[in-house]
Amino acid sequence: MSRCTRVWAKFFAFGALCAPLFPVPPAAAQTPAQGLTAAQMREDLAVLGQTWARKDRSFTPEGRERFELALRRTTTQVEGMHPHDFALEVARLAALSGNGHSAAHLPAMPSLPVRLWWFDDGLFVVSARADHAGLVGAKIERIGRASPEEALQRVSQFIPGNDAHRKVESTPFLTNPRALERAGISPGAETVALTVRDRSGTRRQVELHADAEPARGHTWEVLLPEAMDAPGRWVHVLDALQVRPAAFRSETDLEYEWLSSEPRVLYLRSNRIYSVDEVRLDLKLFEMTMKELVDSAPQAVIVDLRYNMGGNYLNTILFAQALPELVAAGGKVLVLTGPVTFSAALVTAAMLEMHGDERVLFMGEVMGDEPRFWAEGDLVQLPHSGIEVRYSDYFHDWGNPCREAACLWATRIFGPKRPISLAPDVRVPTTFADYARGADAVLTAALALALDADVGCAAQRVRGAQAARLATPAGRACVAR
Repeated sequence: MSRCTRVWAKFFAFGALCAPLFPVPPAAAQTPAQGLTAAQMREDLAVLGQTWARKDRSFTPEGRERFELALRRTTTQVEGMHPHDFALEVARLAALSGNGHSAAHLPAMPSLPVRLWWFDDGLFVVSARADHAGLVGAKIERIGRASPEEALQRVSQFIPGNDAHRKVESTPFLTNPRALERAGISPGAETVALTVRDRSGTRRQVELHADAEPARGHTWEVLLPEAMDAPGRWVHVLDALQVRPAAFRSETDLEYEWLSSEPRVLYLRSNRIYSVDEVRLDLKLFEMTMKELVDSAPQAVIVDLRYNMGGNYLNTILFAQALPELVAAGGKVLVLTGPVTFSAALVTAAMLEMHGDERVLFMGEVMGDEPRFWAEGDLVQLPHSGIEVRYSDYFHDWGNPCREAACLWATRIFGPKRPISLAPDVRVPTTFADYARGADAVLTAALALALDADVGCAAQRVRGAQAARLATPAGRACVAR
């Protein structure tokens, strides 16, 4: 066994031992108990205040004061409250922490028969039930009484975290009639009026009824079409594409491919920092590193964390240390980030920056988590509603050395030894127009930088490599460079 292999093996054992400290984010709660009494709601609120809030350490003194005041007020207002309204109140109270990791996991609720996503050029319908297929690709101009931006501001009361995270997490609330009613956006809890501009440019108003079927996917997953043979499949804006951009192929813990052989450019993407099968992610990263990188240094490695909400960053510690050392002299590690990049995904990006210095560049958009955040903790389940609320009890700082008494031990050991920036070095927006036609502007820009080529040539290389063909003259010219 080589020295390198022995080091990795020891670290794998360490990661397996410590993995329980970094739990996988739980699934959404089940449908809440029907017919909750006011007394039961008050008992649940007492648990929220006396158990959850005491365990959660992310509140500022001012935030805790606002929480306690709001909790007392809500306790006096539960008489006759619908269980879904109660769940939204729990979410609103938890969001007063301001910490994206301290949040209520809401039960499934009736929602509109459309799925929405924010792009740099607005809020769009990316998917719809078959009987509303004509709305797919439409831009939302009004939701009830509000513009999309006003609606975002109002539903943000239910969502903790920074602006980018609240925007990502807002879309289930923007298709939830009860949340829209509670936020003063729409007058009813069963129907919502939308003003849209469809793909033909026609502006019209539609009234949509709530569907008893719960929302499909978790936030960013609405960007991925369902399998064509899925029962009750919804129409998706990407259905017209013969070949999808790699970022929207399917969810994965690790997928990689060579985008260029001369110079050598490796692209890898991950949607979660934990394994999706029986093979551990750290082992997958080790196998990829030994197979693809050790014997022949790449000119660039593109690490796509744009649609990764985290997991267990012990899986990526050694990989983040090694990768910048494995690129060729003068080479780059290009880390793609966006508003979905959260928790252990942000940590992975930070560790690459720490160990790569000037060899690492961030490209894309601002991440959905702050460099300083509270996490770890566990779930508190409210006894009558069954709603689960996560508390956070250890501090992280991935922009500076973590010296506070509450710092998680691993952050002290593996965190930065000097201040670093996690802001994008090169900001590249993602527009609906690009997404709908199958263009990936962020990856194209990263490849252009890696190849020292113009963006047009890089676009040919991205499409060609991902479609396993380079049939156009422009594509062949790019390969020849």
